[in-house]
Amino acid sequence: MSNALELELEVLCHIFSQPTLLDATDGLSSEIFSSDKNRKIFEAVSDIWEDDGPESINEAIVADRVKLPISEITKITAGAYAISAENFHLLIRELRGKSLSGQLYRLTHAEVERYSKTGIWEWDPTKTGEIRRLFEELDGLKQCEAGVTRPTTLLLSEIRAQAVPWLWRNFIPRGRATLLSGDPGSAKTWFALDITARLSRGLQWADGTQGNGPANIYYMTVEDDARDTIRPRIDSLGGDPSRIAIYNSENPLHVDLSTEPGRQRIEREIVNVGNVKLVVIDPIADFSGDVNPNAAEDVRALLTPLIRMAARRDFALMMIGHLNKAQTMSAIYRAGGSTSGWLGKCRASFMIIRNKDERALRHVIAIKANLAPQDPPQLEFRINDGRLDIGISTHEIDPEDQLGVQQHGPDPRERDEAVAWLEEFFMGKYELPATDIEEAARANGISESTLRRAKKQAGYRSLKRTESGGKALWVWARGPS
Repeated sequence: MSNALELELEVLCHIFSQPTLLDATDGLSSEIFSSDKNRKIFEAVSDIWEDDGPESINEAIVADRVKLPISEITKITAGAYAISAENFHLLIRELRGKSLSGQLYRLTHAEVERYSKTGIWEWDPTKTGEIRRLFEELDGLKQCEAGVTRPTTLLLSEIRAQAVPWLWRNFIPRGRATLLSGDPGSAKTWFALDITARLSRGLQWADGTQGNGPANIYYMTVEDDARDTIRPRIDSLGGDPSRIAIYNSENPLHVDLSTEPGRQRIEREIVNVGNVKLVVIDPIADFSGDVNPNAAEDVRALLTPLIRMAARRDFALMMIGHLNKAQTMSAIYRAGGSTSGWLGKCRASFMIIRNKDERALRHVIAIKANLAPQDPPQLEFRINDGRLDIGISTHEIDPEDQLGVQQHGPDPRERDEAVAWLEEFFMGKYELPATDIEEAARANGISESTLRRAKKQAGYRSLKRTESGGKALWVWARGPS
C-alpha cells in the first residue's frame, strides 16, 4: 500500500470518529482521494453530514450507501484516536501534496513511457497548462509548510492561550521531546519501563500525582531482548503488555530515524497501533544512523522532524542517552553530545545518577524543565525484586557532587594567597620592578596566571618608567594612577 493510500485511510478514520472535523476543514473535497473506493466513502460521509448531521454517521449507513460490506468500513475505523483540528489540517495538507504529486505523475508517465519505447516525443500541448497549475499548487503547499505564506508578526491578543499537554505533569510533556540520560548501569531502562507500565494501566505516577491512560506505548530498543528483558520487566512492574508495542529488533531492515523513509516506517507503525501516547527510543544513538551526536546541526536535523511527528500524533517522545565522558563539565553539559542540539531541542531533560555512597540507590534529577510552572521534585528509587521502590527524594542531592565533577579554572583560594604574598612583598613600598615581582613569584610557586589575577584583585597597575640612561623599565604600582 502506498503512503498516499495510507494517508487517505487515516483521514477517513478521523472523519468517522470525529465528524466535526469536516466542519473545521476548509477546501476538503473528494478530489484529494486517489482511490475510487475512498472517494466514494468520503462523499457518502459528507452527504450524511450535510443532510442529517454528525450523529447519523456510522459504519452501517455508509456501507449501505457505497454498496460495500460493513467489514470494509470497520477496517478503516479500527484504531481511531483523538486528533486536534490543527493536526488534522497538517494531515490533510500532507495528503494533498501526495495527491498533487500523483496527478503530476499520471499526466506525464504515459508520454514518458511512450518516448522510452519509440524515441518519439508526442507531448500533448494542452496538458502544459494543467501541469503548470499542479506545480504551482504543490509549490504553494511547500511554501505554506515552510511558513512562507504566514505573517511574520502576530499580535499576542490574536493567539489563544492553552495549557501545556502533559503526559506526566511537570515531568513529561506530550508533543515534545524529553531526554533521559545516565551512565551505564544507572537503570535508565528500568525507569523508562516503569513509566511505560504505569501508563499502560493508567496508574499513579511515581511522585504521587494522578496518572494518565490507560494508553498505548511504542517502545524502540535493540540493546535489550524483548523475551528475556523487556517482557519480564513489564510483567514484574505490573504493566499491561497488550498495550505495549515493541520494535522488532530481529527485522533485517533496521530503522534509521535520521532518514525520511525510516521516520515514515515508524510513524505508520505508531498509527497502526493507535492511541499511542508515549514513544520511547532506547537508546536514541542506535536509531540515529550516521548522525554525529556532537554536531549541533546534525542533532537538530535528526530531532526536528521527530518532534514534529510527536506533535502531529500527540505523543510524548522520550529518548534515552548516555552521559558524555567530560567529567570536568557541569551536569547540564554531560547529557549527550552537543548541548545546543540535544538539550536545545528537548523541552525536558532528566539525569539518573547512582548514589556514590549507596550504589543501589538511584536519583532522578531534572536538568531542564522548560514547560513546567515549577521544577519537578527529585526522585529516588531502588530496584527490589523486579519493581521500583520509587518516590520523591527525602533529601535533595547535588548532581555535581554525585558525578564527581572535577573543578577546573581559577582557584579563589590560590588568588587570595597570592594577594597576601604581594602585600608582604611590597612591604609598604609604592612601586617595584615588574621583573623582580615575577621572578620572586615563580620562586614561591605562584603561577603567572594566578599572579595576574592577584594583581587585578589587589589593585596594582603597570607603569612605564624611563631610567637615567633612557632605558624603559616596567614597574608595578599600588593605588590609583
